[in-house]
Amino acid sequence: HWGVTVFLATFAVCVALDQWTKSLALAHLTTGSDVELLGRFVRLTLVHNPGASLGVGSGVTWVITLFAVLVSIVLTVLGLRTKNMWWSFVSSLTVAGALGNVIDRFMYADGFLNGTVVDFINYGPFVGNVADIVLTLAAVGIIGGVLFSQPFGIAWLDKLVYGGEDEREHGERGANSESGENTVLGESEAQN
Repeated sequence: HWGVTVFLATFAVCVALDQWTKSLALAHLTTGSDVELLGRFVRLTLVHNPGASLGVGSGVTWVITLFAVLVSIVLTVLGLRTKNMWWSFVSSLTVAGALGNVIDRFMYADGFLNGTVVDFINYGPFVGNVADIVLTLAAVGIIGGVLFSQPFGIAWLDKLVYGGEDEREHGERGANSESGENTVLGESEAQN
């Protein structure tokens, strides 16, 4: 199943890149230092972020961490079960981005899941990391997948998001459609 391979490979590459770049930032930057990377548009600035995006929720870091772990578990199950390569890839990006930051929360905690996230890519209004870039790509992928009606390949999820028939029903309709009947295969047998 290529979807599993895509999911696992994407996850491994993204988490490894995130953790490697964070280790480089910790080794070569000091807190508050400001190194120009692409002029004044992108700089390297080491920040230890106790919250979520833009530092929001710094007092409830443990809630953010537990939520990220729960969402990651659900998306891992869905990402490994989907028959659609797009959703395998996008769900893996989401899990990799979330867990890239969760790893920091575990590694740098001095209490119950209250660790900070290593951020170092300064875009001006905010400072982030590779995991944040991966999460942004995942968000774009999710929006694109839904806008272009990319089927999940999981019947109940397709029905929930897109409504109407699930993939099995759609594929089994049509044998009797020329005669005006629109029944699901097996439905007439169940009535007998």
